[in-house]
Amino acid sequence: MVNMVIGPVLGLNIIWTRGTLHASAVVYSLAQALFIIGVVAGSILINFVKTTFKTKLLLALTTMTVAVTFMVLTHSIGTTLIAMMVIGMAGGFVNVSLFTLIQLKTPGKLLGRVNGAMMSCTNISMPIGIALGGVITRYVGIATVFIIGSAITLVALLAMSRVTLNEA
Repeated sequence: MVNMVIGPVLGLNIIWTRGTLHASAVVYSLAQALFIIGVVAGSILINFVKTTFKTKLLLALTTMTVAVTFMVLTHSIGTTLIAMMVIGMAGGFVNVSLFTLIQLKTPGKLLGRVNGAMMSCTNISMPIGIALGGVITRYVGIATVFIIGSAITLVALLAMSRVTLNEA
């Protein structure tokens, strides 16, 4: 679900950068690069956050929601660049947390199938989100699509907060 709502931010960032911010291709490229740097940094830094996986997931989802919302509200190149890196870091937290939980909780003989299903869902959800975001953008504008994605991430955050995870 998170990849589906973050997909439009990544896929439609060119429209945000050129259309809303009136910035150059260099700014767009920098935003995309900072997102990837953020993913790598988040995947590494999560090991230093000493808390439960659930708390890490909640922190990451909150961070994504705040970063996207702040980016939309400020319409600033600097904020967009920082937001893209922060969104990437939160994405790294989500990915590592989810895959770690899957590896810890899935019986060994099912691990390949569960990982395969998770990767399939992850890989298909982002292009679906990009496509839906593109269609919706035509009618409501890019900022609204980003806010909708942020709201859906907030719903995921609220749903996740109600889930009990036995992490021991």
